[in-house]
Amino acid sequence: MSPGPLAELASWKEIANYLGVSVKTAQLREQNRGLPVRRLPGGRGRVWAEAAELESWKRSNAVEVSLSPVKKRVSTRVALAVGLIVIVAIMMASLFMAKPAQPALVEVEAQGFAVKDTNGNHLWRYSSTVPLRQKWYRAEEKRGLAWVGDLNGDGAAEVLFSPQTQDSVAGWMLLCFDRSGAERWRFLPGKPVKSKGGETFHPPYGVTSVLVLPADETGQRRIVVNSIHHLYYPSQVALLDHRGNLIREYWHSGQLHQSLRYSAGRRPLVLVAGVRNSMNEATFLALDPDSFGGASREPEPFQLEGGPPIGETARFTFPRTCINRAFQPMNVANGFSEDAGGITVHVNELDVPPGYPEILYHFTKRLEFLSAVPGSSFVGEHGRLHAAKKIDHELSPAEIASLRPARIH
Repeated sequence: MSPGPLAELASWKEIANYLGVSVKTAQLREQNRGLPVRRLPGGRGRVWAEAAELESWKRSNAVEVSLSPVKKRVSTRVALAVGLIVIVAIMMASLFMAKPAQPALVEVEAQGFAVKDTNGNHLWRYSSTVPLRQKWYRAEEKRGLAWVGDLNGDGAAEVLFSPQTQDSVAGWMLLCFDRSGAERWRFLPGKPVKSKGGETFHPPYGVTSVLVLPADETGQRRIVVNSIHHLYYPSQVALLDHRGNLIREYWHSGQLHQSLRYSAGRRPLVLVAGVRNSMNEATFLALDPDSFGGASREPEPFQLEGGPPIGETARFTFPRTCINRAFQPMNVANGFSEDAGGITVHVNELDVPPGYPEILYHFTKRLEFLSAVPGSSFVGEHGRLHAAKKIDHELSPAEIASLRPARIH
């Protein structure tokens, strides 16, 4: 009985018998015509082959070229051309067959996530012990909490994932998996940090956003991880290398929620948005990823240890509106949008879904303030509150003109 298509042939004799030729002929076909034979370690002449690959090779070599004395020169050229085509085809087929499927998509589920390739085929799954905040992984959130790409320039995709849990901080970390689903490394953000007011803020810290920077000339990428204390205000902006090692960190006295990679002129920057607790005001900062460090400059008792701020290219706070002062303890910068003209910072003035009344602060590409524009949800909420006599005035041009950010130096 001849071997089936999935059989393995474990010697030159078995391979030659399968092909119906002598051992010497089989060996010559490996040398001259690309017969797919693999070597085994541990001794000379130990080989094996797959019957399916031999069948494929036989089909590719079905055209036999005979050389007659009259047409020897032309036939030789044809034989060389056909042989070259066959060898290239075999090599390409071997590379295609050997290349494993690459992760391309992360689908977050209620209690874990599934990884799929570009064709939507399931590759592997990660399970969480507690439910996840699925909405935090949606594209419009722009938090970067699930990411797929090549981190180290080796051509294989890695998966970054931060488990944002519903009822526990135990999963607040950043995980890195290789293409097969094996955990490569994990990063636990934060550390014990003290304030001049005498408080010490111990971990855990929860990851709020992840930003993967462009690859350098070696193909390696760095990762910016924002995290906040699980109970109070300190935030850490951490820069990691592709192995998950901490390169540098910046500490901020307030919660930083989102980040954005941005180029102001020729210099790449990292923008982060949140709130400054010492002023109870929304804030955004521009940090140089090649140098940031230290801690934001604050009045006591909010000043954190860590030294003077380094790499702060820009830092702004945003005034609280009448609505915010009446109903909220602080306003919050909760995201960015970017266009050809520059950057818009979205400042939430009232925590009322789904509209979330906000002010849109427009900046040039060099991060110079241009204008403040109330969003339609803010205008509508202002009118509703005035009609209900919960605020004592209508929205006026003078009030809008007073909405100017303060630059912190």
